Amino acid sequence: MKVKISFTIFCFMLVVVSCSDAQLGSLEQLAKGASLYHTNCSNCHQKDGSGLEGLIPPLAATDYLPANKNDLPCIIQNGLSGDIIVNGKKYKLAMPANKSLSNKDIANITAYIYKKFLKEDEFFSDTAMSIKLKNCVKKLS
Repeated sequence: MKVKISFTIFCFMLVVVSCSDAQLGSLEQLAKGASLYHTNCSNCHQKDGSGLEGLIPPLAATDYLPANKNDLPCIIQNGLSGDIIVNGKKYKLAMPANKSLSNKDIANITAYIYKKFLKEDEFFSDTAMSIKLKNCVKKLS
């Protein structure tokens, strides 16, 4: 029994030691992003990113997200109004702003959406996201 516990601890330590700080940070960002997405986004965009037919555009398997991925943090923070075309369908319902989310929250959600729906690994530091959001506000306001 003692050998089994020691071996389990050894294996756990090996996994932790073999992950770099960057890998652990990216895993943490994805986990936090998933939680924040489910709390703040999945009500409308759905857990699987399918949206609500005719009302809320999908995030999964769309032409809009890849073409506008650099605007995603701004859209999360400031919302989006006006017509958009996603996969050939027009969506008119405005997305509300999420002003209560911190820059770090938006960085986590963005990283999660990139990974989940675009299959891209892109992670953001707090500083990089802060700069990105300042530039987005100027661009979309």
